[in-house]
Amino acid sequence: MSDAFDLWPWGDADPPLIIASDGQPWSRAQLSGQVTAVIHSLVAQGVKPAQRTPVPFIADNTLRSLCRLLALLQLRVPALLLHPAWTDAERDLRLSEAGLVPFAWPALEPQPGPHPRPPPVQVAASHPLAVVYSSGSSAQPKAIVLSRGAFESSVLASSNNFPWQPNDRWQLSLPLAHVGGLSVLLRCLHARRTLVLTDRASSAQAEVQQLGERAITHVSVVPTQLKRWLDTGLRCPPTLRAVLLGGAPSPASLVNRARERGFPILKTYGLTEYASQVATQSRATPPPPTTTTHSPSGRPLGHVELRITEGVLWLRGPSLFSGTFARGAYTPAALDADGWFCTQDSAEFDANGELCILGRRDEVLITGGENVQPEEVESALVSLSDVHAACVFGLPDDEWGTRICAAVVSPRSEASISAELVPILSGYKRPKQIFRVSALPCTSSGKVSRRLTAELCRTL
Repeated sequence: MSDAFDLWPWGDADPPLIIASDGQPWSRAQLSGQVTAVIHSLVAQGVKPAQRTPVPFIADNTLRSLCRLLALLQLRVPALLLHPAWTDAERDLRLSEAGLVPFAWPALEPQPGPHPRPPPVQVAASHPLAVVYSSGSSAQPKAIVLSRGAFESSVLASSNNFPWQPNDRWQLSLPLAHVGGLSVLLRCLHARRTLVLTDRASSAQAEVQQLGERAITHVSVVPTQLKRWLDTGLRCPPTLRAVLLGGAPSPASLVNRARERGFPILKTYGLTEYASQVATQSRATPPPPTTTTHSPSGRPLGHVELRITEGVLWLRGPSLFSGTFARGAYTPAALDADGWFCTQDSAEFDANGELCILGRRDEVLITGGENVQPEEVESALVSLSDVHAACVFGLPDDEWGTRICAAVVSPRSEASISAELVPILSGYKRPKQIFRVSALPCTSSGKVSRRLTAELCRTL
């Protein structure tokens, strides 16, 4: 196995590996002593190099978490990433389902000392690198197992689509505990480029200002983050070359508004089960204004095998997940006889050959015998004036089977919103009940949760 994610090949002439949230740069030499100390602490607690049993830790976007993850990477030990936004009860449940107990990480990080560098460890490309939980936007999260080879093919495909320049820096604006954030770290580590940490509690205005102050060239965001940035009224900093927008459906109005403000938006589609990116727009051909309801997500990257069968997207290729982890054991991925994985995402190609994700097949609402894709209704809602956000879901109904409902963040009345939808959506697609809320509940990854939104609206 290659040393694609090793710390040691970094040289003194390379740029800082990390810029911490306080602006302090950390070179490879500075991090090397800290990571080596963590490695020796892990071994002293019984962690064996190249073991397959994952080591859990709360993966917040801090220097401490990065040192722990880098130590596990060097030991070739898989990390089980627990989200910092989860409650103690939620973390305990995830660990119980995995058949693990909390790992006894020291209260204070081991201090650098005269620790010898551990010898290199050789493992196969199929060896697990991380156990990452799926977003859980419509169901409980699943513990997805991703191999070192899966991530290596993913970062290579990303660098082929986005050729690096010498001074590139990628800001970590996504949670490290999810595949999007983990992939940003691995891309920077593989390319010998700088990862910039940010305080996730910062205001949207502070985040946009930091992009310029720290000469950020790349950043990955979800639509919720991007909308908050635009609401500040600030324009795009001149250093920024790519804003990868994914993680959730992006209304065309949001994409066009960001591009008009100068943000170099590149739509991307990916999923935990494929180690992040599947399709991404390219900087080489700036996208035209989006006019369709579902803005395209670019062409499939070179490591992807893809097919659309009866409107549903299937994937195969080197970045596909290995399986799941539960009760202390690995279970192989559920694939068909030819190795294809069904994403459950409805998809099509547009006239330019770009992939368009239409919604989740398993989230289709059936009302009065008609199928309704909630993302289509949400796009129509947020296209209306003064409707800032929307989430569509179904509730049981004696007459319709499922009653189409929507939660909206808007000062407008429910009646005025319903009236404006009449010329836009067919009658069966229009929400029969609209709830006004101050904010839409999100998962820890920043995605709006239909399940939590439905639970909230049942109490109103």
